[in-house]
Amino acid sequence: INYLLVREKPLSEEELGNLRAFILLPLLPNDLRLSIAQELAEANRPDLSQVFAEPQVAQLLLRKM
Repeated sequence: INYLLVREKPLSEEELGNLRAFILLPLLPNDLRLSIAQELAEANRPDLSQVFAEPQVAQLLLRKM
């Protein structure tokens, strides 16, 4: 996540898909998932906030919060 925050180049569609898949991994602890979501939301970057446009990701985060 730190790499994504300091990276100047926007995420490609493939990278965005990989990030979504990572967040949806069942083995990822909920506290880590919440931390990732907070970091991405605070980044204030349109490319990173696209992760939340995926309904599955948004619903999963809302249910776990």
